[in-house]
Formats: sequence, C-alpha cells, structure tokens
Amino acid sequence: MKAGFQRLIFRNCNNLKNHITKNHELSHTNPTHNNFELLGNALSELKSGTGKAIFEYDRDLNRGDEFLTTFTFPITIFELPQLANKQKMWQVILAVIPHLFQKQKVLYLKPGTTVNAKIADKLYRNRADKKFIPLKSLHDFSFIKNKNQQALLFQEYRFNFSRFFIETLKNFKKNGGTIRFKNEKNTAENVNKQAILIPVKTYPNFEFVVKDNKSVVRFYQKDDKILATAVNENPITLTASMLVDVAANYFTFNPDLVQTILVRSTPSVQTIFNSIENTNKSFSCSFENTLLDDYYEIGLEKFDLAKQTGIAYEDFKVIFHRYGKGIDEITEFAYQQMEKTRDVAAAWELAEGEYHEKYEWKDRVK
Repeated sequence: MKAGFQRLIFRNCNNLKNHITKNHELSHTNPTHNNFELLGNALSELKSGTGKAIFEYDRDLNRGDEFLTTFTFPITIFELPQLANKQKMWQVILAVIPHLFQKQKVLYLKPGTTVNAKIADKLYRNRADKKFIPLKSLHDFSFIKNKNQQALLFQEYRFNFSRFFIETLKNFKKNGGTIRFKNEKNTAENVNKQAILIPVKTYPNFEFVVKDNKSVVRFYQKDDKILATAVNENPITLTASMLVDVAANYFTFNPDLVQTILVRSTPSVQTIFNSIENTNKSFSCSFENTLLDDYYEIGLEKFDLAKQTGIAYEDFKVIFHRYGKGIDEITEFAYQQMEKTRDVAAAWELAEGEYHEKYEWKDRVK
C-alpha cells in the first residue's frame, strides 16, 4: 500500500460518504445493486482524485436480468409533486442508457379518480385511458374476484437494474477503481425481502398495482404464477402473510398453495439517478444520440447480421436489450461457436459466457 494511505474496510455501507476522506483507500466486500449509493460515492471520489476504492467479492456477480417498474402514476392527487420529480429522474436515466428500458403496461386497480389520469397523461406524456375500464373488457381474468373491477391502464417502463449495476461497475473500473475476487466462493444469496407466489396464471407482460390502506403492492407473472411484492416506497414492511391478505381482497386463489419466497430489494430511483450523475452520464454500452424508440430499428439492423446463426428475433431482442452495443461482439462470438455446435441456444449461451469472461469478471471466483 502506498505511503500516506490508510485502508478502511466497510462491510456496512451506512453513512459511507462520511468515512471516505482525502488520501484514504476504501475497501468494500460484495457491493451489489443495493449499494448504488456506495458505488456513486466511490465514483465521485475517484473522479475528484481524493480517494481510492477497492471492491472485493467472494461470490459471483449477477449478470442476468432483474427489472423494476417505474411506477409514476399518482394513485392519489397528493402524490403528484413527488412523482413529478421521480418522473424527471427517470427521464434522465432513460436518456443516458435507453436500451435497459422496456415499455410496460400497468393496470392500476381503483387508482383514484379520472382526474388523476388526465393530469398524469398531460404531465408525463404517457398513454393513459381517460376513463376507468372494467378488467373483463381487456381479457377474461378469471382469478379477479370482481369481474367489473375498475382499473386504469397506464404506460410505465421496466428498468433492468441488475445490468445497470454491471455497467456501473465497468465505469468504476474505467475511472481507476479496483475489483478483486477471492479464491474461496460464498454461495449465499443476497435476498432479504419477502414475497409470495400465487398459483394462478395471468397474461404475460401485465402488471397489477393496488393500493390497500397504506400499502402499495405489485402483482406480475413469474413462471406461470403471480408474484406479489411490496413497492419500494411502502411506509411499512410487508410480510408474506400481509401480502396474502392484500391479494385476497382482489384475487381468487387457494391460500394453502401460496409459496413464500425471498427476493432482492430494488434500488430507489434516487440512488440510480445519483450514480448516473457520477458517471458523466456516459456508458460504453449505449448507442450515442439515440432514444428508446430508435432501438427498434437498431435492433432490426443488428438482427439482420445475426439471424444466419438461426436465432429467433424474440430471443435476439432480449440479448440486444441486455447488452446494447455489446451485441456486435456477442454476435461474432456466436458465429464462432456455431462452428463447434449446431445448437443455436447453446451457441448464444456460450457467446454470452465468452463476453462475460472478457468484460464482466466471470469465473474469477473458483
């Protein structure tokens, strides 16, 4: 260690910024997307030249897809000021790294009055129905208790926060941060939030949001079931039994068949926004001067180069939105793998693995 530097080791990132001082070296074990504040502070210190930072892992990174939904619709009129600010932050993030966003229709059950919809539509320029609609007019949702249940369909976005963390780690390294991996592997999962799986099947790409008393709960399809979890902004922590009680107010199901699981907490938009501010709003995976709507045409162009491997467009689109500009090199890897195997899925899986090994620290933990 260089003279003049004192090494500080933190396993808890609370009040971290107060501990990073001039000529100090920060070391943190297993930072994840829950530590965006830590990552943002570390990037800020590296850029200003007032500190050094080391991230050390004893487990592999999550390089897959984990999404959070933007949830910017004002369920009550009193939420408008807060959600307007939230929407502004999401727009900044969307402009910087658009390929990690996907449009998502959300059904808000009994979300208030039609006035909310009109105001939100004007403020956010989103597509919202001007009237409440009965769910039966959309699909035959057989699990809904009240087929005339009123809802409002509102366009939100899904954001791939796990891939965003990987790309932010790359920026951390690019700016002088050090990433190390220990030889011994810890297989413990970093999950700490209760959720439930309800044994009913809904339609793909639908989300339901309900406000029950002071709790806001999200319901969406996962493996032919409905997963229910509390939205981040809840003022209270919802246990699995509390989630079952909320679900029972709206859906018909057998509570004895409900599974309790643990899921990862999702980062707040404020911490994501802060980390964006500390990256000079620049990511090597993003195409320059492009909007989310531009990615449809770009994706078709990239698919035209990749389709001779035999990959289906829907499967390619998932990979394209996962890596952005990285798709060019992954496609090249896929063609190389096709020389060894005629299994299309295996070739693309190996191609992603090769990309992970080259750029994303895969297999550093043995």
